[in-house]
Amino acid sequence: MTVVPTESRTPVAVPAPVHGVLLYSRAHIDLQRVAGSLCRS
Repeated sequence: MTVVPTESRTPVAVPAPVHGVLLYSRAHIDLQRVAGSLCRS
């Protein structure tokens, strides 16, 4: 997966903290799904 600078995609750059929170929350959801599947097995 290639990382494209936010400035080139959108005229307004996404603040780094907001971008980090979005990435963190997405990873957190993935971790919860993995943990849930492990608990069920």
